[in-house]
Amino acid sequence: MKGRIERGIRWSRRVVAPSILIALFVALASPVWAGGGNVTLIINAPDKAGVPRNYRSTSEKLDGDHPSTAGLDKLRASGSGQFSGKGLAAILKRTGGAPLLVLDLRGESHGFVGGTAVSWFASRDWANKDKTPDQISDDESQLLATLTTEPKISARKVTAKNSDGAIESSKRVTLTAQTVQSEEQLVAAQGDSYVRVYATDHVRFTDAQIDQLVAFWQNRPADRWVHVHCAAGDGRTTTALVMFDILENASAVSLKDIVDRQEKLGGIDVLSVKTKPKWRHDGETERAEFVRRFYQYAQEHPRGGGETWSSWAARNP
Repeated sequence: MKGRIERGIRWSRRVVAPSILIALFVALASPVWAGGGNVTLIINAPDKAGVPRNYRSTSEKLDGDHPSTAGLDKLRASGSGQFSGKGLAAILKRTGGAPLLVLDLRGESHGFVGGTAVSWFASRDWANKDKTPDQISDDESQLLATLTTEPKISARKVTAKNSDGAIESSKRVTLTAQTVQSEEQLVAAQGDSYVRVYATDHVRFTDAQIDQLVAFWQNRPADRWVHVHCAAGDGRTTTALVMFDILENASAVSLKDIVDRQEKLGGIDVLSVKTKPKWRHDGETERAEFVRRFYQYAQEHPRGGGETWSSWAARNP
C-alpha cells in the first residue's frame, strides 16, 4: 500500500525532513515547440510583483455568518494559479512567518525562464494526458534543457481559447534564457518545500492521486503553511482545498458549507456542472460525484484514518 501511495507524488528531498517521506522546471523565428503535434510553449505568469491570480487563503475572513467558518482557519493553507518567481515571494510573505510547503498539482510540463512561469500546452491542456509521472518528469527535464540552448526564447501569451480548449489567439513574447529552472528548483532556492501530484487538467483526480493527497495531508509537517496551485487555480486547486477541508471538518461542517466557503474565498463551486461542451460537462460531473462521496468517506474516516480512499471506494461503488 505504501508503494502505491508514493507512486506519482514527488517530495523535494533537499528541503523536506526524511521522517515525513513516508507518503510521499535575437527572438527565434517561431515559438519553441515541445515534441510534435500542436504543443507549444506558453506564458503562465509573467514575473511581476504581487500574489498570483486567484490567490486566496483560509485565514481570510468571510462576511456574515453563512457559510459556517468552523475549523477553516486551522487549515493554514492557501491556493492560486501558477505563480512566478516574484509571486512565490509574495505568497511567502502571507504565511504569518511559517515555512512554506508548495503542493504542485500540474500534470503538464512547466518551469521558469528567469522568474516567468512557462508551460508546454496542447488542446485542453492535455499534452501529458495518460503519461506516467516518471514519463512527465523525464520529458519536462528534457524540454527545460532545450530552453537553455537558446539565448532568446519565443513563447506565446494566450489571449483566447475556443470551445475545445485550444488556443484561438495569442501574442508572441520574447524571453531571455538567463536562468531556466523547474518549479522544484525554484522553490528549493527559496528554502521552501515542494511536493507534486501529476494531475490532469479538467478531469477528476484518479483514485491513486486521491490516496496521495490524503497521505500528503496526513503527513505534512505541522509547522508548514501549505500552498496549493494548478494552472489557473480553479478546478484542481479548489478540489484539493475542499478535500483538505473535508478531511479536517466533515464531522462538524456540512458539505454545502465547505464547498460554499471555498468558493467564497476565491475558488469555484466544485459541485456545479456546466451543460456544454461535453468534455467539460463530463469532467465536472465526475468531480461533483467524487466530492460528495469523499465527504461520506471522511465522515466515516476522519482525516482519512483507518482506510484509504481507494479501498473505501472499491467497497462502496
